[in-house]
Amino acid sequence: MSVNGAAATENTGETEEHTKSLLSKDHLTILFERGITEQMGIAAGLRSTSSRAAKDILGFDPQSGGILIPYTHPHTKAIRTFRFRPDKPLVINEKQAKYLTPRGVSNLIYFPPGIGERLEDCADPLVITEGEFKALSAVQHGFLCIGLTGVWGWKTRADGQSQPIPDLDLINVRSRGVTIVFDSDVSLNSQVKRARHALGKGAL
Repeated sequence: MSVNGAAATENTGETEEHTKSLLSKDHLTILFERGITEQMGIAAGLRSTSSRAAKDILGFDPQSGGILIPYTHPHTKAIRTFRFRPDKPLVINEKQAKYLTPRGVSNLIYFPPGIGERLEDCADPLVITEGEFKALSAVQHGFLCIGLTGVWGWKTRADGQSQPIPDLDLINVRSRGVTIVFDSDVSLNSQVKRARHALGKGAL
C-alpha cells in the first residue's frame, strides 16, 4: 500500500524514516498554527493523503483528503496503526468526526517520536492530553507528553466490559508526577471532569 509515494504499512512491525516533509503547504500551515515545526512533522511521519489512499487504510470512505498520522510503538518504533484528520470532517450520526480511526482498531495511546527512553525515567514528569497535535507540540516544547484519542480514549471494551487499554502498561507511572490536561471545557463539562478523575484514580 502506498500513500503519495511513501509506504504505509499497517501492523507489520515495519518502521519508516523520512528526511523530507510529505505534507502539503496547507497541511504544514495547520501544524504551524498549532506550534508544530516542519521538522517535528517529519519525525512523526505525518503526511498528506488522498481520500482514496485513506479509504484503503480506514476501511471506509472519508470523502476527503487529509493528514495521515502514524501510531508508532514508543520503544520499537513500529507502526501499529494510523489515524486520519480529514480536511472536511465526516458527518457520522449527525456529528462531525474531526479524526477517524481504521475500522476494527481499538483505542491506542499516541506516543510522539523520541520519548521511549523518557517514559522509563520516573523522574521525568508526564503530561497526558487529548489529541496527537497537542502531544507533538508539548514534546517539541520540552514536555514528556502522550495523547489520547479522547477523554475516554484510555479505555476499551473487551469481553463486553469497559477496562483500561493495554497501552497504559507501556508507561512507568510509579512514583512519577502525572498531569492530565484535557480541553479547557473540563471546568464546565461534567463528563470531561469525570473522565479525568477516573483516569487519575483508576488507571494510573
